[in-house]
Amino acid sequence: VSEISSLRSVLARLNMREGKPLSDKKIREALTACLDRPGYCKVLLRDTFVPGGPALAPALGYGYEELIRQPACQRNVEKSKKLLKEAGYKDTNGDGIVDKDGKNLVLDFAIYTSRAELPLFAEAVKSDARKMGIQINVKAADYTAVEQLGKTGNWDMLISDSMTIRAGSPAHYLDMYWRSGHNGNKLQNSSGYSNPEYDALSDGLAMEPDPEKQKHTLIAMQKILLEDTAAIVFGYPKTNIISRAEITGADIMPCDYYWITRDWKRKAVPKK
Repeated sequence: VSEISSLRSVLARLNMREGKPLSDKKIREALTACLDRPGYCKVLLRDTFVPGGPALAPALGYGYEELIRQPACQRNVEKSKKLLKEAGYKDTNGDGIVDKDGKNLVLDFAIYTSRAELPLFAEAVKSDARKMGIQINVKAADYTAVEQLGKTGNWDMLISDSMTIRAGSPAHYLDMYWRSGHNGNKLQNSSGYSNPEYDALSDGLAMEPDPEKQKHTLIAMQKILLEDTAAIVFGYPKTNIISRAEITGADIMPCDYYWITRDWKRKAVPKK
């Protein structure tokens, strides 16, 4: 069995527009800190996913082992409780949901169900958040409806199951979701996220020919996203190829497709 994390990343985009609950960084951090992402991947998804944190999967070689150790990738329930208090939220009426200025902390999480793992992630998030006093309403629709909703801004969390590399680089994927807009064009970045330092790194990446410098830039960009809690990356699905022992060269790339190439050879089996 050959196994590797794929190019896909399953994440929740977070709406940080003014007036939205998740525009408060402490609320984003509190929500992220209470989630057991390794448990979701190991138990609910039966170890078919690598636990998430950074924007890019480990098989791509863009700093996963370093970045997954960042505080933003770790579960810390006590930190979650502390951040909610610092943001001014507490349960004043005993209904189990924290509130502020008489308003409960309620988040709408839009998902589509064409991939079976997405509702599992969403329900697990709902359960863990509820323990912190955060109410999450999971709202399911078809893929097209969810993508259209994403453009309106009328959401708090929105599921995405995306290919992270196109034409050999993750730059387009990162810019599509998190780069600031220009001339009113935000592509799919409808979350309201904007960071000048991130944008400057993206500008430099587009002009950098050295692969090693590109790698360092991509790691730095992911660090900024983690520091800002710009999204919640749940995990990356594993890709597998199963072959007989006499087959050699059956190596796989971190993509959603199985490629049979001329490098695959079958050993000669001795005649009995």
